[in-house]
Amino acid sequence: FPSHDSSAVALVALFGTLSIAVFPAVAGALSLNEVTAGSWVGAGVHDVAQVVATASVIGPAALDAAIVVKLTRVLMLVFVVLLVAWLAGKSTEAQAKALPLSKKWRTFFPPFILFFLVAIVIGNSGWLSESWLDAGVLASRVFLTFGCADIKFLKPVEPYKGKGITSSDQFVLRKEGKNVS
Repeated sequence: FPSHDSSAVALVALFGTLSIAVFPAVAGALSLNEVTAGSWVGAGVHDVAQVVATASVIGPAALDAAIVVKLTRVLMLVFVVLLVAWLAGKSTEAQAKALPLSKKWRTFFPPFILFFLVAIVIGNSGWLSESWLDAGVLASRVFLTFGCADIKFLKPVEPYKGKGITSSDQFVLRKEGKNVS
């Protein structure tokens, strides 16, 4: 594989796609009821779309259970990110003390989490019409596309080993490594 990052993404996509066939077959072989099978799918499959596809094969009760478990997992990411930010902030307390007050809160509470929580409240409040919600979905897809494209620029190809995210037609000029005698 050209890089560890692309290998991880490819394997997650591959196993998620395989789960659409494998999970329902195994759930049937184990004689799991729909709710149990759906809970297992929601807990074990990574991508939301693949969770929906996999649970839909099993049945409507499985789909309901899978969505609840998967969205609970997604919600828990907020707390995991906060915990990691807090732990990372503890290791850099000396650096944080030197920061002005306006930037100190960012070491503990990443701004995207605040935006995420505000978007959840506004999106579920009923304040916005269906057309605004559709526009928000479109905007989120556009931003996700830009974010994915930007990953390439955040992690440029390493010139000595040639590792990194590249397009199929991209040429990477490799540097010669140091000779150790």
